[in-house]
This record gives sequence, structure tokens and C-alpha cells, in this order.
Amino acid sequence: MDKVCKSILIGSILGDGHLDPVTRNGSRWIVKYDDVSLSYLNWLRSKTLELGPSLIKAKKNYHQHYFATKPSIEIGDFRKWFYPQGV
Repeated sequence: MDKVCKSILIGSILGDGHLDPVTRNGSRWIVKYDDVSLSYLNWLRSKTLELGPSLIKAKKNYHQHYFATKPSIEIGDFRKWFYPQGV
């Protein structure tokens, strides 16, 4: 993972993003924002393409959009570091 992508992931974990629990395939990074921040969400996705983000989707019945990455072992390692108790 390149330095920019890693910095964005760490900043997101400390902010509004979250990581799914680790499975045998690793963990996924999920980011969602209100519609007013759609351009920022597009920017985040464009800077983290190496993580395999999904297309940005609207969250049904909410004024939000989100994307999730493909599960990866490397993201799973971040999950273990930031959530050592699994919470």
C-alpha cells in the first residue's frame, strides 16, 4: 500500500470510516458520507483505487453515499492494530 493510501486509511479509521471484522480474506474498509460530501467521497475513492473500492452507491432511504473496498489481509492488519480487542 502506498504512503498516500495508507495515510488516508489511517485518517479515516480515526475519523468516520470503519473496518469490518477480519475474516480469512482480511477486512474491508467502509466509508460513508452525507450527500453534501459526495465530491469528497469521490476524491477518497480516487486516491485509494489500489484497495479495490466498489463504485459509490446511494444508501437507500438516507441522504448518504458509501463505498467499500475488497477484503484484504493488509486492511485486516490495520483492523487488528486499531481494534485489538475486536471492538
